[in-house]
Amino acid sequence: EIHRNMCRLMIYFGRKPILMANLLTKPKMSIIQQSMQSRLRFHGININGDGFGVGWYLPDDNINNGEELANNNQDNDVHLSTSFIETISPCVFTSTSPAWNNRNVQRLAEKIKSPLIFAHVRAASPGSPVNETNCHPFVFGKYMFMHNGMVSEFIKIKKAVINRLSNYMFGLIQGTADSEYCFVLFLQLLFDLDDEYMQKKSKEEKLDENDEEDEEENNNNEKEIVISIESEEERYNKKKYKKFTLEHIKEALIQTINLLNKYAREANVKKSSILNFAVSDGEILLATRYVSLPNSPAASLFYASGSSFEYDESTDSYLMIQEDKRQFCHIITSEPLTEDIYDWIEVPINNLIVITEQSNLLLSPIN
Repeated sequence: EIHRNMCRLMIYFGRKPILMANLLTKPKMSIIQQSMQSRLRFHGININGDGFGVGWYLPDDNINNGEELANNNQDNDVHLSTSFIETISPCVFTSTSPAWNNRNVQRLAEKIKSPLIFAHVRAASPGSPVNETNCHPFVFGKYMFMHNGMVSEFIKIKKAVINRLSNYMFGLIQGTADSEYCFVLFLQLLFDLDDEYMQKKSKEEKLDENDEEDEEENNNNEKEIVISIESEEERYNKKKYKKFTLEHIKEALIQTINLLNKYAREANVKKSSILNFAVSDGEILLATRYVSLPNSPAASLFYASGSSFEYDESTDSYLMIQEDKRQFCHIITSEPLTEDIYDWIEVPINNLIVITEQSNLLLSPIN
């Protein structure tokens, strides 16, 4: 059973940059059309008018150049330049006006091309304010995140989530949406995993050294710990541009889901949470279709893959073109953008989608 719930989201991941209008406005069932007339929403309510957001990365050559700069800088104290930050960080436009009535969205979509685009139309949960700080996607450094669904009875677990965050990470939260808390929790877990990895690597290196060098490095390590505690903001600001492995990002996302489930059990939450997450660092993409309780309705999610997504004059519609067996174009969306049922595959419930740097799309169950 499909849970016809709140928001709608759409992601484009391709080797070839695409004009944003070919996703947001022009297809007959585009994300903006879904904001006016969603077909797969809960209780037959088909309006998503509580805000809109779109985020995009610069073309691949700029992203790769930025990653090279990040790798050169991540192990020293050189401050990242403004030009580098502009290169690696995604651009974001958000508005509280309905997507179908926003002229700026139409203008941007006709001019901007990107190989990686996030789009989101919001239908706010009851009691959730309609303001720009609650509009998706959310961004920190090079990471972009959005969520379709809800953390059930979030007020019961909100304090537990906050307690898991460092003071600096908690200070990143600007709005009231449960989705933003989920994003910052994910970042905290990702950065903690990196700390654990670096500590393990340091210990392994020490095993190859003599006792005298060991003692000296232990003393230095104690000093480094003090420095890291005193410069929490600087430490996290360096991590937000660091290149993490796919395995680390995947583990942090799964840990986020598991931790939310743990907090819900401890708070005796009886209702199911719907956690369709999407996160990217500009090079890889991870998305989930997840519901926390067995046999509960799940939010819809589909994907299509091919060589390119283009307008076809003969059918007067957009199609996922299949020129060869190599698929360098992927679209993940709450609802199909076209009426061609053969283009779109429904993501199984409680599954994770991964798109690698090589543009391979992989599905795996979330246990």
